[in-house]
Amino acid sequence: MRNENNLEFVFSNFESLERDLIQFMDYVPYIPENYSVLSPKLNTIILESCSLAESVLKHFTVGDEQKKLNLKYYNRATEPYLELDHATSILLTYPVRLIRPFIGWNENQPKWWSAYNQLKHDRINNYKTATYEKALFSITGLHQIIVRSRLFIGNMIASGWINNTSDDFSDLLASRHAGTGPPYLPVESEIFVTPLRGDFVKYDCGEPVVDSWDFSNRVKNLIYENETAGSILYSTENT
Repeated sequence: MRNENNLEFVFSNFESLERDLIQFMDYVPYIPENYSVLSPKLNTIILESCSLAESVLKHFTVGDEQKKLNLKYYNRATEPYLELDHATSILLTYPVRLIRPFIGWNENQPKWWSAYNQLKHDRINNYKTATYEKALFSITGLHQIIVRSRLFIGNMIASGWINNTSDDFSDLLASRHAGTGPPYLPVESEIFVTPLRGDFVKYDCGEPVVDSWDFSNRVKNLIYENETAGSILYSTENT
């Protein structure tokens, strides 16, 4: 997938899907009462997000074409590098949501990925699996794979996902040429923030707390407002 045209295709597809989700959110707020909402638009978001995610994951299994390439195998092949199991993304809504789409994926297939498999094989009889919540988790999962695979660093810089005024930005560029791990940087699209590596969430007596990373002012202010109001929501959807 190192071909730059291939990378731009995947990246542009994500941005298009994110815009579709934002438009849907304009009409249907992402609140618990609406998590089970069904829509053909959500069906498309799930199928396209997971299909793109699978294409990127396959990049890490080159030479394994004869093996059964399912999510369990992708976990074994990519988890040491991508560390998706403990990756947390911020959904920039109010209230802010902390989402971990891949938590426990070494043991259980996430429900949103199961929905993808069901829809892929029979959209007519499985349309009820295309819920708002599963669509949200699907595109969050794709965001995490794009960010943490590091294949798309050039695309992310070009689209302004990475703050080029950050003190760590020069370290990021140096790490690409030195072949070392990237710095701990947040990567911010329109409504998602995912760490390039590590995790910006810590736990205080079991409660999630967002650490002080070099976020944009928009994200800093939203996190501050939510923490002050005690309204940050923590979401997992893996079983």
